[in-house]
Amino acid sequence: ISQLYSMVKFGKIKRCWELREKNVLFLDMKNCDKISSCINFEWTCDFALTLYVITHLNILNTTLQGKNIYEHDMIMELNSFRMKLKLFVEQIKKEEMKSFPTLKLLNNIPQNKYEVYEKKLFALLTEFQKRFKDFDKIETF
Repeated sequence: ISQLYSMVKFGKIKRCWELREKNVLFLDMKNCDKISSCINFEWTCDFALTLYVITHLNILNTTLQGKNIYEHDMIMELNSFRMKLKLFVEQIKKEEMKSFPTLKLLNNIPQNKYEVYEKKLFALLTEFQKRFKDFDKIETF
């Protein structure tokens, strides 16, 4: 996870997405035995969603660590992210791709993936709410 975070921090995961087809060709030329997971369409869908969610988490993280950010700004950012997650869950449930540009690029997403993504996004939302529940107490003052 720390390697994945550092890749996101430097924008490398987005670049990996952009080069995914060339990466498959390279692995094929090198006779890599792990190529089957890279050309699996369901894996590509998973990667597209993961990229998008991690990008939003990275933006939140960077914002919260910024200079001159006050408590009320942090609460506003956390609430905003929570609302984004709720929106993501609802849109995946309705099979709408408005908020998922990387997934939108892929056609014919397997039907079973929507339910899987809904559960994973809901689990992320639940975990997020648990971890930041103390901010709800502060907000009521």
